[in-house]
Amino acid sequence: MRKSAFKGNYVPNKRPYVVVDPDVFVSIQGETSVIACGECRKEVNINDYVTGISTEASVDSSPGSATINLSIPDTDVNNFFVDGQLIIIPMMEVEIFAKGYFLVGGFPQYYRTFWGVVGSVTKSWSGGTTTVQINCKDILRWWELTMVTINPAFLESFGGSAGGYQLWQNQFAAQNPVTIIINLAREAMGDFSLTTGSFTSFQPEKGPEGPAIGAYARDVMAYWQLKFGNIWNNLVIYGSSGQMYTFRGDGDTVSPVAMSREMFAQEEALSGNNQATSNFKIQPGEITPFKQELDRAGDVEFFQTEQQSKLSIANTCKEQSGWEFYCDPSGDIVFKPPFYNLNVLPNKPVSWIQNYEVIDDSITDDEAPVFTHITSS
Repeated sequence: MRKSAFKGNYVPNKRPYVVVDPDVFVSIQGETSVIACGECRKEVNINDYVTGISTEASVDSSPGSATINLSIPDTDVNNFFVDGQLIIIPMMEVEIFAKGYFLVGGFPQYYRTFWGVVGSVTKSWSGGTTTVQINCKDILRWWELTMVTINPAFLESFGGSAGGYQLWQNQFAAQNPVTIIINLAREAMGDFSLTTGSFTSFQPEKGPEGPAIGAYARDVMAYWQLKFGNIWNNLVIYGSSGQMYTFRGDGDTVSPVAMSREMFAQEEALSGNNQATSNFKIQPGEITPFKQELDRAGDVEFFQTEQQSKLSIANTCKEQSGWEFYCDPSGDIVFKPPFYNLNVLPNKPVSWIQNYEVIDDSITDDEAPVFTHITSS
């Protein structure tokens, strides 16, 4: 019998091992695990089943999107369903975090690269594996769904639910883009009109069910307002000087008009610091996305309320000012002038791409964006 050279030298945990941190992980409803059973409170870590993640963001087409692919074997698939319903459903909050390159204190740092909601969920089965594709939209999807009353009906304007009567038929008339963006971000829920679909239209007129259903509607409204009210804390506006302005903590005490005035006063003191974006400087009294229309002044709509989505109003501000409006991958809601002409020389090496980092390159010339003659009136 041959003797092994390693016989008798086994010691538990003696050999070193390498711990590899994940490059990316997903959080749903603020947790990496989802409760799969209401009674036993069993938790399922969805990141154990993630096989692919992709995100897309653009300053031209908000909201951005993300796709998360899960591959679940048949032995575990029952953990993801309760009464035949997948535990991941539309309008759940989704956050995606990616690992940074540098270590801090010997540990990797993770940075949020997407913040949004579940838009749709697709399920398919093949060969003993259930594939789940989660399609997400960034948090501006909420602005796409939330309606704002531009001009309330005359009968509704005195109820206080959608603002008072508007002389110019538009509550944003004569306001500058910064004031409008601040106003939209501060009001997390938008307006729910009494003359259009809202929670109040489902309440019974009389009977014992009235208080219960009314309380349920209020609870649902409060939940969404708390959840998406974080948009206000994530609002970031840049001036043409490059200065960053945030407004968290001032939402209940300072009006949007006063906030924009303070910002413009600071911008006036910083004027000249950034010549590249001086052409995009907003003059509060000159740029107004929604005009005071004299021919509509005093018009009365008794029953019809005019509404528009928050995102469409924000996009109008973007187009009229020539600025950019989008949800940053970190989750910030950004309204700023285009900074493509900024001088990044002082930022070396942070804003520079070094030669050794370039793998390949290609250059394409196109005549589409070239204008040789423009006539305006």
